[in-house]
Amino acid sequence: MTLTDLYATLAHIVGHSLAPDEAHDSYNVFAYWKDKPETPDTRPRVFFCHLGPPYLNDALAIRQGSRKLIVDGGLAMPWATGASQGARGDSNPTVFYDLTKNLYEDGDRTNEPNELAVQLAAKLLEIHNRGHARELDLPSGPELFVAPGWHNLRNDVTGEIGFEFGLCEGSGTKQVTHLGMWDDHDKDRSVRAARAVPRDHENDQPPSFITQDKRRQIEAPHVLRLLRLESNERIEIARIKIAAGQAGQLHHSFRYFPLQKPVTLSENRVYVLLMSTKAADGDPFLDPVAFDGLSPLIHRDVRVQRSVLVRPHITNYSESIPAFEDLTNSYSRYRAPIGPTLLFQR
Repeated sequence: MTLTDLYATLAHIVGHSLAPDEAHDSYNVFAYWKDKPETPDTRPRVFFCHLGPPYLNDALAIRQGSRKLIVDGGLAMPWATGASQGARGDSNPTVFYDLTKNLYEDGDRTNEPNELAVQLAAKLLEIHNRGHARELDLPSGPELFVAPGWHNLRNDVTGEIGFEFGLCEGSGTKQVTHLGMWDDHDKDRSVRAARAVPRDHENDQPPSFITQDKRRQIEAPHVLRLLRLESNERIEIARIKIAAGQAGQLHHSFRYFPLQKPVTLSENRVYVLLMSTKAADGDPFLDPVAFDGLSPLIHRDVRVQRSVLVRPHITNYSESIPAFEDLTNSYSRYRAPIGPTLLFQR
């Protein structure tokens, strides 16, 4: 266990059930305090490890059961000093330990990554980018986004922003009845320039008055599209055009617009949800990447694959939404901008 687990464990002792926005990386380990269960605790735990040179200051480690991996710096803070020599938003294995054989972690950066190390690095990337280690037991309601998170507002690109996603194994088919988009409150403001390197005093802030309907309006026309990926080709399966000022159905800062006919989503497929945007059109979206804010909470049956930007007139090619500089493709994985959204059939 780690100190992070104290929150969930003490909550269990006093009979408090964790809310989805509480202690995203904390596990209840009370059973391991009280007894020695037959089943080992193999839940993944991620933590900073300040090891000094040659490691960068933001080097991360993941431990799962008896296995521990340290990844190169540049994942947590790709803007930090020295990050250009690091992973630049990726999760690169450096040293792998099996603690049943190497309890004192003898070894250095010369270890060759093995299959287990690569798997742990991939798991660390997913945990880091989605913003939580523990499964959050979210309600299975109609909203794609259960909560929008605390990410910076931006309105600096032209094209279509959105994300690729799929349905989780065992979720079956789902009917999409509405497409929608984020509508920020008049009091919401960016805390830093869209492509600026975060500074310590520019902390991410929660959106203002999420449940308040007044002082919101869509300022520009938009097109919302839902597509299915087939052999690297995007097949459009739903489209809605929204006029400036169109009201739709407003719920918790999202405006929803009904489809003429529901669309069926299936497992083992990849879909893309997109929203048109123009730089400075007055309708900002929330950056897919947080500095220090909470990440969005996404429907329990949906797995986001990556955030995307589709430039005008380039329909079958997408790139990552620009950050402060060009980073690896891994930087956009498991992340979604808060812009386009949808509703599933109740």
